[in-house]
Amino acid sequence: MASDHFRIHRPKSNDDATAEEVQRVAFVSFDIVGHSKAKDHEVQIARIKQLNALVRQTIDECGTNNIVWASGGDGGHVAFFQNAWQLRAIDLIVRLKRWSHSDGVPVRVVGHVGDVQRIEGADGRIQLVGYGINLAGRLLGEGFSSGVIASKEFKQSLEQVEPDGATFAHSRILMLRHFGPKQVHLLSVASKFGSTWDASSSERTANCS
Repeated sequence: MASDHFRIHRPKSNDDATAEEVQRVAFVSFDIVGHSKAKDHEVQIARIKQLNALVRQTIDECGTNNIVWASGGDGGHVAFFQNAWQLRAIDLIVRLKRWSHSDGVPVRVVGHVGDVQRIEGADGRIQLVGYGINLAGRLLGEGFSSGVIASKEFKQSLEQVEPDGATFAHSRILMLRHFGPKQVHLLSVASKFGSTWDASSSERTANCS
């Protein structure tokens, strides 16, 4: 998925005075592993509807002014524009992992915090552009269904509120083309889900001491 071309499915507001300003936001990014291999279109449609329902729940809980959904077909980015986003982000990740496990659909999930700018797209809708969403998309490309990758920025922001059961472990450096080395961690939530590194990721990472 090309993260810098995601379109935001949220109506523009005349009250949105910061639409042209760079803002620091949190991202929960995800997609279905091997989605295009599902030959049955009904299976694909059902999966996308279920993912949309999970995102819709987060939008309803946080409010349409606090969330933007950058759809990428079989996944996308949920961008949190509110200050107290941490618990809502954890809740979304838990629900994504629960759905993945219960329905047997492999999903890769990434948490990141970075800078973006809202601009007007070609059709008048809001579009997100910037380093933050680009890096979130690049991290997602390194993701795997056995664990949730959290950037250093996401980890530091979550630790400010200490969500119940959330822990970070197995830190590594991902060597990312165009972005350079980036420290990441595996996020787990006690009694909800655990995270382990995918075996294939070892060739592109270095362990942190």
